[in-house]
Amino acid sequence: MELHINKRLKALLPPQTKQELEQLKANIDEEGILDPILYWNDGKKNIVIDGMTRYGIAQAGNLAFDTKEIVIEGGIEEAEVWILNHQLGRRNVLDPAAIRKIRGELYNRLKGKRGGDHTSQEAKCQSDTLLSDAANEIAEKAGVSPATVKRDGARVEKLASLTKAAKKAAEKASDAEIKALAKLKPEKQNAVAHAMNK
Repeated sequence: MELHINKRLKALLPPQTKQELEQLKANIDEEGILDPILYWNDGKKNIVIDGMTRYGIAQAGNLAFDTKEIVIEGGIEEAEVWILNHQLGRRNVLDPAAIRKIRGELYNRLKGKRGGDHTSQEAKCQSDTLLSDAANEIAEKAGVSPATVKRDGARVEKLASLTKAAKKAAEKASDAEIKALAKLKPEKQNAVAHAMNK
C-alpha cells in the first residue's frame, strides 16, 4: 500500500526537536514500530494522519509496520480537526508553545465551521453560543479555561498574519509581542525577527 504525507496536515504538528527525533529512532531500533500508522483515504490517496515521523523512519530504514484506516467524513478540513483533536489528547506534547498552537488551531477550525451567518441578531446569538460551546469543549479536554482557548485562537491568527521569518522568530514570544509585530509592515517584521534571533 502506498501512503502519502500531506504538507498542509504535517504543518499542523509541532516540530520535533533533534533530541525527540533521536529518541524515537532509538526506540524504533530497539522495539520496531509498535503502533500502526493511521491513514485516511481522501478518495484519491491514502494520507498519513498519525505517525508521519514513524512512517519517514520506516521508509528510510525499510522497516515493517502495520497500518490502520481511519474513516473521516468530509474533506481535508475534517482531517485537520481529527489530527488536532488527536494531538490535544497526547501526553508527549510538552512544549507550551506547541500546546497553545494545537488548542488555537483547533478552536479556529471549529469556530470557522460553527460561525454561521450573522445577518440577524438571532443568528449572531446562535453563533456566539456555538463558539462558546467550541471553546468549552476544547477547554475541558485540555484542562484550561475557555478564555485561554480563545486567546490561543487569537494568537494563532496573529501568527498566521506574520511573514515567514517573523512567524518563526515569534513562536515563543508573548501574545503582546506577537500583536505588536502583526501591526508592522512585512519588511519591518523581518527586521524585528532578525533582531529577535540574535
